[in-house]
Parts: sequence; structure tokens; C-alpha cells
Amino acid sequence: MPRIRLLSLLVFLAAAWHLGTARAGAYEDILAGAEHNQIDVVVSLIELGLDPNTATPDGTTLLMTAARDGYLDMVDTLLTRRANHLIRNKFGDTALMFATLNGRLDVVKRLADLGGPQENRDGWAPLHYA
Repeated sequence: MPRIRLLSLLVFLAAAWHLGTARAGAYEDILAGAEHNQIDVVVSLIELGLDPNTATPDGTTLLMTAARDGYLDMVDTLLTRRANHLIRNKFGDTALMFATLNGRLDVVKRLADLGGPQENRDGWAPLHYA
């Protein structure tokens, strides 16, 4: 019986290591992937366990980056992997605000359709950014 438990533990640990670990540099890779619209890179790193809400030190998330740059396919990919469109960076801005500020109308529509409060800490709404 102890041998079976040990074998089960080893199989579990091997599977967890293989499926749930990201390599060194993955944080930078996922940020760069969002910035350069490399959907395959972002998806593979999320599948390895990185958070779809990964953010820069100022709180700019992957979704904010994709929205700012108008990468609708990346936005959709992140949303289907549970990226939170209501997260605010340290300045109080959301992904919708980034898209609006940069005139990314297809992304604005997609994010606006999701609803939710969008005002920043100063009371500015995405319309103020247009």
C-alpha cells in the first residue's frame, strides 16, 4: 500500500510540474505577446498557468495593452480566458478607456457591450477619452 501511494504521489507531481509551471521569463514573454499580438504565445503561457490578468508594475493588464493597440482577436482571446475587463491600472483606467482614447472602435464596442462600471477615480468615463 505505501508503494502505491508513493507512485501516485510521483505521478501527480510529474503531471503538476508538466502542466502547471511556466518557464523563467514567462512574465516578460506574455506581456510582449500581448503587445505584439502574438496570440499563440499568450494562449500557451496562460495554459501553462499564467494569469490572463497579468499586469505591468503600473497595473496595465494584457487586455488593456491589446485594447490600446486595437487587437480585437487578442481582446477576444483574453476575454474567453477570463480576463477581467473592469480591472483598473494605478491611474484608474480600464481597457475600455485605453481603446476609446486610441480610437479602436471595434474594441470599444466589444468592451462596452460587456457592461460594468467604467468611471475612473476622478469620475471620468470612456466618453471623456473619446
